[in-house]
Amino acid sequence: MKTNDSGGITSRQNPLVQHLKKLGSDAAYRKDCGEFLGIGSKLLQEAEQSGVVIGKRITNTDLTGYIAGMKSAPDIVFSAFIPVIGQSEPAAFTLALEDVQDPGNVGTMLRTAYALGIDSVVLLGNCADIWQPGVLRAAMGAVFKISVMDALPEGVPVIAAVVDDSATDIQKLPKFDSAVVLIGNEGHGLRRETIKRADFKTRIPIRGESLNAGAAAAILLWQLTGSV
Repeated sequence: MKTNDSGGITSRQNPLVQHLKKLGSDAAYRKDCGEFLGIGSKLLQEAEQSGVVIGKRITNTDLTGYIAGMKSAPDIVFSAFIPVIGQSEPAAFTLALEDVQDPGNVGTMLRTAYALGIDSVVLLGNCADIWQPGVLRAAMGAVFKISVMDALPEGVPVIAAVVDDSATDIQKLPKFDSAVVLIGNEGHGLRRETIKRADFKTRIPIRGESLNAGAAAAILLWQLTGSV
């Protein structure tokens, strides 16, 4: 699709409107088209600054709310081509998520990883699609700057975050120059076989049962990387 503003469209049945709406709701369709739905001028600005190729735009707020599935209509919705983001050099630290299904959590963890200087993320199992609107909204542009892979890097220590009193306190882990940090599903944690593959098991000493996955990731990454 060529880049232009389709502000003159008024019908929900317009093919472009239906295309954009499906981009927002159907992961298989996004993959087939190689496009995603962007919502809001802030995300558009982040995408453009990151060199993402923008497709069609709609600014008619009678339609933007319908396309985005939001009661409060955004100022703009747009299509954009899914970028391929490679690594210029091997990453020192990598965040790996397994079966993390909440879009807000995935987006927040991508944003946190980027803020702490981590440029590489691995998605394992059944994670939320990073190009769905909820992830994009929470990631605040980080998704355009991080390399996303589907397999763990080799030759790097793997640290599994677990809720297990026998695991090593995060504050007592050795100092790492590089590592992979594994975060599991919000309700069930990491798969048993994944934990067995890890070189270290670690826990965050807290009161109560567990933390939100996004909060746990922020603490673990801050501690392991020594911040930026």
